[in-house]
Amino acid sequence: MAILKFLIPVSGSALAVAAAAALSMALIPMPAQAETVCTDSRLSYANHLIFDSSAAKQVTESDSAEAQALLTEAKAHYASAETEANIDVCKGLISQSLTTMFRAVKASKPESASQAKHVQDFANKEKSVNALLDALEYITEESHDEKKFAQLKMDTLKLFDKAYLLKDGGKVVDGMHVLEEAIVLLKTEIQVLREGVTLVRSLNFATKEEEYEYEIDRNDTHRMLVDVLLKEKRASSERVDDKVKAYMDKADASRLAAEDAAKAKDFEEGIVLLEKSTQEIVRAIRSAGVYIPG
Repeated sequence: MAILKFLIPVSGSALAVAAAAALSMALIPMPAQAETVCTDSRLSYANHLIFDSSAAKQVTESDSAEAQALLTEAKAHYASAETEANIDVCKGLISQSLTTMFRAVKASKPESASQAKHVQDFANKEKSVNALLDALEYITEESHDEKKFAQLKMDTLKLFDKAYLLKDGGKVVDGMHVLEEAIVLLKTEIQVLREGVTLVRSLNFATKEEEYEYEIDRNDTHRMLVDVLLKEKRASSERVDDKVKAYMDKADASRLAAEDAAKAKDFEEGIVLLEKSTQEIVRAIRSAGVYIPG
């Protein structure tokens, strides 16, 4: 009972006041703690990309003021998305943050690396122009229209000169655009002439063997067009590449069968099979969205 001497007597009224105070405190709403409410699955990816990835490090260490400003903007979009309750708004903010971060990464790349890529692209387009010139020369020889080829070659060389002047002046991208003009010009002429050559030459063969040789050349020309016209499209799209390959497999099978027929001196059958092969190549080119006659 000695413990009772440490207890302080409390009146009934004091207990009532204390109980009322406790009850009133319990009824006061507590402030809500900030938390992530956005449920878009890309949120964690955006977090990694903007804050922890090697790309983020590249931007952070970049001397580019543009890259730094875009990084700050991407972080702001991300912060807004992180606490956005409306899922549609959240998705839009995340998309903005990712797009802005991608721009920041691009802006942070050393100019020398970007310039080197442009120079390589310029060289690739130059090769395409030369390949198309070769194809055009072959077709104009078939149609005995060397004068037309000479004029087109002159026009192409003028575009070459213009492209190189731009490139040498530091405007490599503008130079590439000029080469693209040349590519469009040559592609168009090849398509028109290819149709004309087929119509003219089909009536003027002395023997079936001569006609067979013509169809071999025609098949080879179309194969070259696949390389020149579709190289970039096939490299950038697996779906396009698969479609083209399916047609080319059929074309290859008919070509091999035609060559076997020719070895047996059955040139008439070889011609039929080569025409079938070339038609499959035409379909391959058209399947990639490039129209050529045939």
